[in-house]
Amino acid sequence: MRAKEQPNLERTKDKLRRLEKLVKGAKSAMIVLQDDPDPDGLAAAAALSLVLQSFSGARSEVAFAGRISRPENRTLADALEMPRSHIKDVDLSSADLIALLDTQPGTGNNSLPPEHRADIVVDHHPFRHKGRRAPFSDIRSNYGATSTILYEYLAELNIAPSPVVAAALIYGIRTDTQVLTRDTSPADVAAYLALYPQASMPLLNRIEYSPVPRSYYGLLVRAIGAAQVHGRAVITITDTLPENSVVAQVADLLVRLEGTEYAVCAGVAQGEITFSVRTVNDDAIACAQALAGEQGTAGGHGSIAGGQIPLAAPDQAEQVAKEMIKRLREFVDCKARPERLVYQKDLRI
Repeated sequence: MRAKEQPNLERTKDKLRRLEKLVKGAKSAMIVLQDDPDPDGLAAAAALSLVLQSFSGARSEVAFAGRISRPENRTLADALEMPRSHIKDVDLSSADLIALLDTQPGTGNNSLPPEHRADIVVDHHPFRHKGRRAPFSDIRSNYGATSTILYEYLAELNIAPSPVVAAALIYGIRTDTQVLTRDTSPADVAAYLALYPQASMPLLNRIEYSPVPRSYYGLLVRAIGAAQVHGRAVITITDTLPENSVVAQVADLLVRLEGTEYAVCAGVAQGEITFSVRTVNDDAIACAQALAGEQGTAGGHGSIAGGQIPLAAPDQAEQVAKEMIKRLREFVDCKARPERLVYQKDLRI
């Protein structure tokens, strides 16, 4: 299953030797993902469970604090059939190992309680020093996807993934690199090409065209209708979001606006303002951190990022939204008056 030229092969070998020593004797593992897991995290979790099982027979379970709201991600998660639970409903102390995957300690986008230390941290986002405190860490910020790191583990161990897991890894790489066109390393390309012949094409097709509820289109209309242009940036802040995955999809749409360098979509969900940032440059995380301010948290890499700002009360949302817009204008050094992206006349049928 290995590609003709495996990047960072020696590093992968060394990491696996260390991981095997750590895992020896373990019978259970809790894999903690981002609060709202994306395809990269879900796919990497499935691959890591195969690795841990090969070392010690350990059984793995996935835990996170949010929910899998995007239809494509639900289809993927259901196909993987991995046991998954809300992190509040699991007994972390009963697991022999705790792994943080596609995230790191202190990022603010996972809900691993501070009293529980991660034994394993594997991620591709910008390095954080807290991640190094884990007994085992493999953080490759130059990679476009955590799925690529896990593919290299499988390849080195000669573990052939099932067609479902291969498809999941491909989709994880595809979404985080925008089909190998964004934040992509040679390792991502090698993994994608090696996995493609083994992947279930029917599953990939089913994921790509997952059905969406009728309300989804109303959310898109409201979000785009509320968008404002601030010089080089466009931002939309909606009210209550039944599915906070919409913010990422709208940000993906808005960044295509001619003359735009920064696109932001935010909405109120589960007592906080959650937001996604897309840029045409590689400074999305800097923009997200600026938007989060002192009260929020942000993370990301390259041209994609996101964050959350907790709300002390529901009526605080409007003021927090105004402060976000102010910080965005300062970040892009916008002196021009804001303009609506679309007007009522544009929406007439």
